[in-house]
Amino acid sequence: MKLFVSGNLCNGLDKLNSFELVDNINDSTTVLILPGGLGTMSDLFYAISNDKDVVLYNRDFFYTSIIKKLFELYEEGIEIRRPSEYMDIECEIEEVIKKLEERL
Repeated sequence: MKLFVSGNLCNGLDKLNSFELVDNINDSTTVLILPGGLGTMSDLFYAISNDKDVVLYNRDFFYTSIIKKLFELYEEGIEIRRPSEYMDIECEIEEVIKKLEERL
């Protein structure tokens, strides 16, 4: 697995060293989205629209409003896939690491 990380690094992510990290989202097979700014949100939507494997760290419910909007788009028939079909959403860092380890 080639992992691209976008967002602000936080405690508990020291285990990322066991993954092959890449500097370019296009070179990745999996994208880890951490809480971040507009660039990170851009990476999230780029990853989704390019069918990347996405793990979203929703720490302190940072992305909840975006997740809700993505579900609304699905429910309105604008999107054909539920968010849970194209990304894993986790609120605990231990679960994020577990999801990444499952992909090895």
